[in-house]
Amino acid sequence: MKPIALRWLAGRTHKGAVSWGMPWPKGVVKPGTAFTLENENGGHFAVQTRCRAYWPDGSVKWTLHSAIASGEMIFLKEAGMERVMPRECRDDKIRFGEMELDFSEKTGVPRIRYGRETRGGRLIARISGEEYVGYQESIEIEDMGAVRMVIKITGAHLGPNGQRVLPFILRYYVYQGDPQIRLVHTWLHDLDPFTQQVEALGIEFRTPIQGPIYNRHVRIAGDTGYLKESCVLLNSWRPRLPREWYSAQIAGEMLSLNPDQHPEAFQAMNNMTW
Repeated sequence: MKPIALRWLAGRTHKGAVSWGMPWPKGVVKPGTAFTLENENGGHFAVQTRCRAYWPDGSVKWTLHSAIASGEMIFLKEAGMERVMPRECRDDKIRFGEMELDFSEKTGVPRIRYGRETRGGRLIARISGEEYVGYQESIEIEDMGAVRMVIKITGAHLGPNGQRVLPFILRYYVYQGDPQIRLVHTWLHDLDPFTQQVEALGIEFRTPIQGPIYNRHVRIAGDTGYLKESCVLLNSWRPRLPREWYSAQIAGEMLSLNPDQHPEAFQAMNNMTW
């Protein structure tokens, strides 16, 4: 089989963890064929392959691949691949390489250990003024190989009186040696739209943050950049606050404020309602 040239999606970085699909002509690829990636500098990257469809003659029709690669030009080649799968599953704890995900709190959001430990989180929903909390009902490892692991969590949101509503599926995509985790949140709306209103729905993460509240910044990474915001934005018209304070917060810079010298800042924070 000749090398196949691949290209990165426009606007994306040319390195990191990636998954993609490949269609194949009839009779070209046999089941069990292994692949590797090679860049323009001769660098090789392991590829995890999973067959998703077959032709009537038994040859492969469609494959799913995962790899961690880098380079401007990438070529897919047929080759051998080490089939070592660094994994371990112990009840509600799943280890993949250096990363461990602990689902023992049954919230659907794990404690994650990768160099340091996070404090987990939970799924939350606010329905007609009442808080509902996500409860994890099952864990399934949908895919695990030498490069990528996919964990499927199913459950539902429980209300103050134990009502089971808004079933959900969480999928965690973990790549070997990559500290980033891709998360896909799917939920089913099973409420009466005339009597039950979904006011908020999302995932809450717990993490230790120190310092004044206006210097506590949250960054959420996406495919094309970061959403950056302070826990309390100093952007007020009454009292009027200096524009540079708000600009510094958006840029992720630290501010030094005290009640004696900047009373308007603390008055504005006291006036804020959520």
